[in-house]
Amino acid sequence: MSYTERRYHKDKLKSNTTLNVGELTASRIEEIKKFTDQLNVYSGNRTVHQAVPRHLRRRQASHFCHVLPHRFIANALREKKKNEKEMKDNKTLAQKMQKKIRRSRRSLRRNFKEYSWGKNQYLMTHTWHAKRCHMKEMWGVKIADERNDKGLRVLLNAAEKRSVVYDQSYYVEYELENNQYNREVCMKVLQLNEIINKNEWRMWIANTTKFGPIKVLLNEKRIVIFVHPVSKTDIMKAFDKEKIQLKLMQRLGVFEIIGGNSHRSLLNSFDFVEEDKGVEVLRRICELPPENTPNASVIPLKVKIADINNPISQFYSKQDKQKKPVTKLTTHKDLFNAVSTELVSQTLEQIINLSDVSSFNNYLEARKAILEQKEIPLLLMANKVNASDGSHFSSGYFLIVPSLFALTCWRRIVWHCVLPLALKERKYLTYEAGLMTYPDDYVDNEYSQQMSEEQKDILIKQASLKPKSKKMNIQRFSVQNQIPWEMNWKGFKVIRRKEFIQNERQLNIIQDSQNKIIRFELISVNGRPERFAYIHIPEQQLLEQFKTSCCIKIDQLDENVVGRIIKGGYSLKRGSGYGIGFIYLNKYNEIIKEHKDLILSNGNILVYYRNAFSKHIHLGILSLLP
Repeated sequence: MSYTERRYHKDKLKSNTTLNVGELTASRIEEIKKFTDQLNVYSGNRTVHQAVPRHLRRRQASHFCHVLPHRFIANALREKKKNEKEMKDNKTLAQKMQKKIRRSRRSLRRNFKEYSWGKNQYLMTHTWHAKRCHMKEMWGVKIADERNDKGLRVLLNAAEKRSVVYDQSYYVEYELENNQYNREVCMKVLQLNEIINKNEWRMWIANTTKFGPIKVLLNEKRIVIFVHPVSKTDIMKAFDKEKIQLKLMQRLGVFEIIGGNSHRSLLNSFDFVEEDKGVEVLRRICELPPENTPNASVIPLKVKIADINNPISQFYSKQDKQKKPVTKLTTHKDLFNAVSTELVSQTLEQIINLSDVSSFNNYLEARKAILEQKEIPLLLMANKVNASDGSHFSSGYFLIVPSLFALTCWRRIVWHCVLPLALKERKYLTYEAGLMTYPDDYVDNEYSQQMSEEQKDILIKQASLKPKSKKMNIQRFSVQNQIPWEMNWKGFKVIRRKEFIQNERQLNIIQDSQNKIIRFELISVNGRPERFAYIHIPEQQLLEQFKTSCCIKIDQLDENVVGRIIKGGYSLKRGSGYGIGFIYLNKYNEIIKEHKDLILSNGNILVYYRNAFSKHIHLGILSLLP
């Protein structure tokens, strides 16, 4: 390129780089406005005072990330005051959706005070659980469904070695007048097997097949019935037939404490009134062996309240007192003679009066009333096992607390090495104990049948979305013209093991075994049994195949069903697959008569199971539950 050509291109480049500022700003005026608005918006970051976006912040002169240089602080505070009012009232959608803001204590308490004070849909421990658990609305109440910080293995070890606590305050409480006719009706309607003693302050913890878990507490004036909210309408109809009207009470705080070390956890959590006779009874229980723990007894207690804001203040404020030597007890015949019926009756009346929150407009008014109280009345319902049918987690208690002090007592218990449970963790502990959860595992209940219908609709929708080659043929897995999730045992009577077993090794066959079922547990040799799995009797040919392989695929489904599994999964305690269900009594008699080779030396039976939507069978060991 020659000199003249280069000169020409250079002059042309200069002419092209000139810009008209007025025309450029006029064309970009909207973008400039958005940019300036973004600079003036206040940011809610606690570490920075300047009002610029994060990607434009520069702090070259700052050596500490939380502090601005001194020459910038005055201007930053001035800008902050301008925009602070707007930020308090108008938050962006992104800020409202932030997990940090939603679960902050200030927002939880504000929402609880404004919208939920005194309403039945929120428990008093809602603010504590909402910070640490996934909340779910069930039975008209916000319940902690699952913990977000603890695993199942940690909670299982705590239940076996230490203690755990579960909030049962969502249960419904009814009251009746305590007289002979009402007691007889309660025995009849609630199907309680135990006879009400002359001591009217005794209580019963029963697990009925019709209404589920029930707790009945009696004093001189009232009969208080604690019922699961699912059976709320059923129990009302049952008492209406007897021409007795149940009165709905104010919600009480009910905490279930599980574990062999639960009594010592209670003694460490609270500062009890030393003059109270109930404390002496509780300390004497600590010296009893677990098998001699008193069952179905009520202990009235009084707790000192020193500082409501500090949950560990009572533990450190205790005076160092010399422990009195207590002789170890082996029986508990005269253990509760020190506690009178009048004391239990007075304590229950105080709890009911303090549970009435309708007179308070907000939490601040209630807090003043809490601070005025120097002592809190409690009722401890001693339970030898945590479920009526038997549990492997030693002794437990039901602690009845005034609802006004429920959060205070809950924080006291949790701060002293007692792990709290959510609903799913509580269900898993009942599964590990070989028990059924109400109402999910009660297949003759209307609630459980509705849940199975919902599960049916979900499976059908999932199958319709799949291509033709992968669609599930539900009829192919049906046995005895029943869809796998159809389980209706209405009309069947549950027989306990002690009714037909004389000894552990000698079986007594009951005649007329039609329409009768027995509860069993199944330990899987290989695999994991699931809900609605089928139980079958293995033939000799299958037993030979199981010697070489753990899992066998079959072409044709066996129609001869012995029983069904209601609750299944993997048991961390046993280290294998574990299931709970019902077996037909007439099928059980056939095994004893015709298949004696399947009965093991300890009385257990060798069976195989098949999951509802599978053609693979697995070997398992079946044993009857008490």
